[in-house]
Amino acid sequence: MATVHSLMYKMLPPVGEPIRLGPRSDPPEFTGFHSVWTQSGTAALALAVRLAMDQRPDVARPEVLIPAHGCPDLVAAVRFAGAIPILVDIGPEDPGFDPASLEQAWTKATVAVVAVNFLGIRERVHDLAHAATTRNTWLIEDSAQWYPEPQADENEPFSPTDAVILSFGRGKPVSLLGGGALLVREGRESNPALESLKAAPNEWLPALKIALYNQLLQPRWYGLIGRNPLLSVGGTHYAPLVGVQAMASWRLELLGSNAAAWLDRDRWRETAISEMLISCEAVAVNLPHLLKERTRRLLRYPLLCRDRETRDRLLAQLVTAGLGATAMYREALPWVPGVAPVLDVIPALPGARAFAEHLLTLPVHDGVSRKDIECMEEVIRSEVTIVLEN
Repeated sequence: MATVHSLMYKMLPPVGEPIRLGPRSDPPEFTGFHSVWTQSGTAALALAVRLAMDQRPDVARPEVLIPAHGCPDLVAAVRFAGAIPILVDIGPEDPGFDPASLEQAWTKATVAVVAVNFLGIRERVHDLAHAATTRNTWLIEDSAQWYPEPQADENEPFSPTDAVILSFGRGKPVSLLGGGALLVREGRESNPALESLKAAPNEWLPALKIALYNQLLQPRWYGLIGRNPLLSVGGTHYAPLVGVQAMASWRLELLGSNAAAWLDRDRWRETAISEMLISCEAVAVNLPHLLKERTRRLLRYPLLCRDRETRDRLLAQLVTAGLGATAMYREALPWVPGVAPVLDVIPALPGARAFAEHLLTLPVHDGVSRKDIECMEEVIRSEVTIVLEN
């Protein structure tokens, strides 16, 4: 383990493309969609839910279906909009909705279904769009963990959904330290409230904040933060949404160049990790390979360990070695601190609980070197050896 130990005084961030300060340009446009720029992806989702509710004024207690494993901001957005979040189970080896659970949860009170793109693994949006249309329900694609890639036909919308959510916060594919977008399918953006969002407050020295953020992405500096137990870097908890504002103008001006940089990234790290996992099937399922028809450019590389004990053991070793591994959301949504009190019903959710217990993610950003991936392989193969010997 000498190779691994040589990295122990540094720590790779789980994600982290540096923010570019230029060139500045008009924000990108998305074929077939009207763009509403907000202060966060959570705010954008809350607006989308409100639009869906406006289409169904007959529903006294509108419900919104969301996956039971994911960011608690999903719950916060639905609650802020005034709807009831209904948790739907996912598959034990699939971040998408479990079809039977979705069918059971879908009622006449359902005004929207939120289909989450998980780290670049897309939901079955085309199938869901057909089902939503037949039931007079909005389908909202939450792409906070993904950024739309160019279509083969540039005149075709990239999504069949009624609305798409993008996020530009820390740790997102295109990070601007904040900001979000609601992309509403053309013809459905009739609500005048979308055009009159309160302006974002002036921010103090955004260029200095960006410079500090970029510096903290360096493994030596990130290690000082990531190894400090008092800072709880990466912790997940529920925080209510308190308002909706417009996105700061400087973020809009930088969005185009930073989005282009994300889309230009070489994906060799994803390929290298996928190839490395071929010899590690005894301990981990290669999730992007399993769901390859739905996998796009990845924010992190997700794999599912054979049990929670294996995941926790691998995670501890990878973190000790400074290799940027995370378990992301360690629990299904009802067991994330702060979520349960704002839910009306907490179902059993066996799929979501199993997924959360087995999930491990590896970094694939530009700061990850071939040597880093070799160290990841060394750690994972040591676990394979233990499994095979037993």
